[in-house]
Amino acid sequence: MVFLEGFMSMIGMMLLYESCVLKNILDPGEILKDMDNSLKEILRQNDDFESNKDGMDISLCLVDVDSNKMYTAGAMRPIYVYRQGMQHIIKGDRFSLGGTIVKNKVFNTREYDLMKDDLVYMFSDGYADQFGGPNRRKMKVLKLNELLDQVSQLDISKQGKEIDSFFESWKGDTPQMDDVLLIGFQY
Repeated sequence: MVFLEGFMSMIGMMLLYESCVLKNILDPGEILKDMDNSLKEILRQNDDFESNKDGMDISLCLVDVDSNKMYTAGAMRPIYVYRQGMQHIIKGDRFSLGGTIVKNKVFNTREYDLMKDDLVYMFSDGYADQFGGPNRRKMKVLKLNELLDQVSQLDISKQGKEIDSFFESWKGDTPQMDDVLLIGFQY
């Protein structure tokens, strides 16, 4: 299973590069649509019963610093924005890239006005899905929300260490189950 997750991440990176750099697609929703079509082709996903149903969850953002606008799109992944301590969630669409369950997917590009000192966080599902803690259970999004609420109060230069420390403490000696990524930036 870990091999498959790493393989899907490599495919995702390749498809993102292809969409953005080689095809020069800059709209996040259009990037996801292109990646979705390419992933189905690469994995030979059809509407038959034999096709694999593997998919990928991802969120993207593009920031226009001239207009202070952030354009986002997500396949099952949100983007969190903290403004003056208040959390704002920009939801993604409710389907993954790839798979054959949903036909004619439309990935919506959402526009968000950024302000100075806004904190933006994007993360993979692997973070909240990690087993650990005192009862060796999944962390879940609620615990991740609590962590982001706490670290968003810290200086941006200290947040990464705090997030890493929390994750390692939570995981303990439990094996890491999935790719884990949490990215944050201050505008």
